[in-house]
Amino acid sequence: MKKFWMLALVLIIAISISACGSKAQLEEPKQTQETQKPEENLQESNETAEEGVETSKPESQEDSNNDNKGSIDESTSSKDAAYRIPDFQSMDFDGNEITNKFFADNMLTVVNVWTTTCPSCIEEIPVLQEIEEKYKDKGVRVLAILADNEVDAAKKILELKGGKYRNIITTESLIEGFLEQIMYVPTTLLVNSKGELIGEVIAGARSTEEFSKLIDDALKGL
Repeated sequence: MKKFWMLALVLIIAISISACGSKAQLEEPKQTQETQKPEENLQESNETAEEGVETSKPESQEDSNNDNKGSIDESTSSKDAAYRIPDFQSMDFDGNEITNKFFADNMLTVVNVWTTTCPSCIEEIPVLQEIEEKYKDKGVRVLAILADNEVDAAKKILELKGGKYRNIITTESLIEGFLEQIMYVPTTLLVNSKGELIGEVIAGARSTEEFSKLIDDALKGL
């Protein structure tokens, strides 16, 4: 189980980094490898993902551990085909437990997957904060998932960029059936109170205006 967890985590990190640059080689990172300083990250150019990039479709899997319907990148025009984020347990950066119950408290949750080494992810932080402030009275919250689990670096980046929304770490229960299907960072999903995907997977960074339109459209359908 420990070996599986490490391999899965390495896979997530490698996949995450690939979205902000050339395709990364999947290899075991050295234990002595240091995370790039947040100040250096903020000076890098904002390499946004290309328009029209889609997440690749995962291979079919049996639903042995959850009752998800459909795959993460399928159309959700039908409620019967809606993808639901599997049950998970995680912690925010302050050590508080976060589960799927987070979704139940909101009309809509903006789920954002990011890493500390992705310039586009970092530049999107003020946008996500603006979205949370703009829509909090309408029951919309942001929940960010840190794919590389570099919490100390992430805290510094969030402080510098003004990100105050909830961030959680990557756990095995988040990888299985969910993060293992995420091909790029940043990737954002809009989910309802049941944790079901509304609309399409959003691959790449978006502006406040673009997010606002997507959220307005999603709220109309709830």
